Amino acid sequence: MLQINQLQMYVFPKFKYLEYIAVCVLPYITWQYLYKTYKEEVKNYEDAVLFQKRHNCVLMYYKGKGHTGWPTNSQKVDLNIKNIEILFEPFLYFINTAKTNLDIAIMSINVKSVIEALINAHERGVKVRVVSNFYMNGSTTDNYKVMKRTGIPITFFVSKDKTNSIMHTKFIVKDYKDSTGGYLLMGSFNMTYNAFSSNYEDLVFTSKRSLVKDYHKNFNRMWKDLTEDNNNMFNRLILENSGFIP
Repeated sequence: MLQINQLQMYVFPKFKYLEYIAVCVLPYITWQYLYKTYKEEVKNYEDAVLFQKRHNCVLMYYKGKGHTGWPTNSQKVDLNIKNIEILFEPFLYFINTAKTNLDIAIMSINVKSVIEALINAHERGVKVRVVSNFYMNGSTTDNYKVMKRTGIPITFFVSKDKTNSIMHTKFIVKDYKDSTGGYLLMGSFNMTYNAFSSNYEDLVFTSKRSLVKDYHKNFNRMWKDLTEDNNNMFNRLILENSGFIP
């Protein structure tokens, strides 16, 4: 009898406590989990919508006054030393969201954060290729050498006439596949501090498959032609003397 009383005194209250947990605490944990999952799904949906908007928009940069047209930031950005990185965000977002490949045709690059983003993309497994103009990059040669040392393939347009013939096209093709398409960034921009802060420039982002496909084909043709050109004696000697060919 004493044992039964002891059970009632010590064991049964514990069962009541467990019952309280089951009735009150577990539903709270379940709802907490469901709410967290809901918030994550909402964020994933919003990020996906923003991704599509940011890959189908037109930006205008205004000399010394920032840009307009970037989704979630449609107002002009006042330019000062504290927020200059905001001007680079469209390029950085495009690069940082790459999954498989980035083909970059650009006349000149000297923005440190853009160079670092390309290197980071390469290091996380994105296939990065860069085509650029050789003679317009005298002051930024080291930037290309830094990228090349990390393993990023770079080929140059080397003109026999230093002034009259240049590689002036500016675009990036991202994550292109014949089966799914990809994304395209094109416009008047060089990736230089001067272009971001001192010029009137435009950028177009699109996922229109026919456009992305054509630019992908154009890049591959340019890459093939320039690689072949740089195997001739004149181009090879110039690139060797500049430290781009060992």
